[in-house]
Amino acid sequence: MNHRRAFSFGTPGLLAGFRRALTAGTSERAGHTVRIPQEFTSLLNPDRWSYDFLPRFRRPDRGQDAVVWMHNREGALTIAETPVKLGTLDLAMPLAISASPAGGLWVSLEAWSGARNTGVLTRFSSRGAIEFSVQLGDFAGEVMLVDDSGRVWLFGGPVVERFKKDPNVDFDTMLIVDPNGRSLRRGLRKSSFHIDARPSQIRSAGEPQLLQHADRVSIISPVANSWVVLDLHGNEVTRFAFGSPEPGPRSGRWKLLSAFGTPTGRVLAFFTAAHSPLRDSGLFEFNLRKRAWSRLLEVDPTRSFGGLFGTTGEEAILRSGPDLYGWFTLPAAP
Repeated sequence: MNHRRAFSFGTPGLLAGFRRALTAGTSERAGHTVRIPQEFTSLLNPDRWSYDFLPRFRRPDRGQDAVVWMHNREGALTIAETPVKLGTLDLAMPLAISASPAGGLWVSLEAWSGARNTGVLTRFSSRGAIEFSVQLGDFAGEVMLVDDSGRVWLFGGPVVERFKKDPNVDFDTMLIVDPNGRSLRRGLRKSSFHIDARPSQIRSAGEPQLLQHADRVSIISPVANSWVVLDLHGNEVTRFAFGSPEPGPRSGRWKLLSAFGTPTGRVLAFFTAAHSPLRDSGLFEFNLRKRAWSRLLEVDPTRSFGGLFGTTGEEAILRSGPDLYGWFTLPAAP
């Protein structure tokens, strides 16, 4: 079920939750909503729209294979639940997933054959058939971006190192692959982040992010307090401290949950209170030139399961309750 009507953010700070925003829009700018039933389980990947598709995976459980599927913005199932079977590999554990601009699907996995494990990148067609899989050796991509040209960016590291915290081990944290699965570039050594932990780890400061904004790609590592901006070939343009927004009276320190870019270069992010998630949440925009955050929307998390789940053009995809997504026209940049 979907609805078409007009939506805007309204005045920042006045919305009690996204449900109110989704039902009280009065702007003439076009908007869209859709309901997609959700399963709330740790076996599923976090919601993250890409190219107006919502790709999902469910991790293997109780002898069952991992499965993937995908909805479009109308709520239709474009790829039905499809088991992930990788030939001679015994077990496949999905780590990250993204739609492609053409409506296909990419999945980054860690897979096992006996006691040997390897990173794998698998491409599915728009009809859900596996087109090919590429074994990545000891590299596991835990965060994924498919850019506008169809190249796949992965942020992660060695499969063994995922569960082995050895501060003396150095490795590449970035891998770029072309649309046909050929490796284009590795880089961003772990040592360049100047921390003992794996830069792609999730910690109290938030979740690592990969996002495209105009002709740039950003890698954000909250655990390393690091933001790396790259050109579309993977060359480092600049690097600076991640720096969450200033703590608020209710939020205290913030935790990053998601970040997305737009074709005009804007960067949006959703934060929640790090130690008391039910106290405060908000949608923020980052000014790359000033390197400063500004708040676009305040959310009462006790009244919403909301968050930022994607961007399409200059629209932000938000969610109200467990299953209602809305496309909002962004206000002018602050």
